[in-house]
Amino acid sequence: MIKTVECTIRFWPILYCRVSSVVACIQGVGEPPLMLATTVFLAIKDAVSAARADAGLSGAFQLDSPATAERIRMACTDQFTQQVYDQIYAD
Repeated sequence: MIKTVECTIRFWPILYCRVSSVVACIQGVGEPPLMLATTVFLAIKDAVSAARADAGLSGAFQLDSPATAERIRMACTDQFTQQVYDQIYAD
């Protein structure tokens, strides 16, 4: 169910800022690199999801960050990675 929430947002121009050391630009706080890294991680997760769909798997899966080559390979879950899972969790 979608709910509507009223919200008031006010943006103050830098002219009204009384503190001269305030970062006036969002690029000064590191958001662009963070968003780029997030975009890459989500693109990898989408690629893993497509690989899992090709293998006939659906549903949620876990991919921890950092997405190393090993974690990406294990998240794809095909016949080879399943053998590794079977050996690890044989107990």
